[in-house]
Amino acid sequence: MVPLAPVVQRLQTSLLKVYADKGVVIELNTQAHSVFRGDERDLMELLGILMDNACKYGHHKVQVTTTGGGSRPLVITVEDDGEGIPPQVQKAIFERGVRADRQQSGHGIGLAVAADLVESYLGSLQVAKSRF
Repeated sequence: MVPLAPVVQRLQTSLLKVYADKGVVIELNTQAHSVFRGDERDLMELLGILMDNACKYGHHKVQVTTTGGGSRPLVITVEDDGEGIPPQVQKAIFERGVRADRQQSGHGIGLAVAADLVESYLGSLQVAKSRF
């Protein structure tokens, strides 16, 4: 049982340094009792990919919200104020080598790794329009 708040806070601290020139603001809404039933390294990898993508593709605002955990299903929501992912590629971006934005650097494997991690824990990863 890995408490989410400390992991999310460590990633927030690191990403604020990486994206300091961009002026990104990362808001955390983590419930104190939210825990991940799994390996902490897997959680760091998963959240690192999702939060980094949000910082990279968002304009200035990223929000991470967690609910549940323990005996209730864990839900982690990572949102940003970017343009969003076009509907025609929302499923494809979870495949290795597929990228929605060819302007940014990268190899198109991050979300595929994230999807594999989530599936290994019998979870699901979804793309939706942000509330921003």
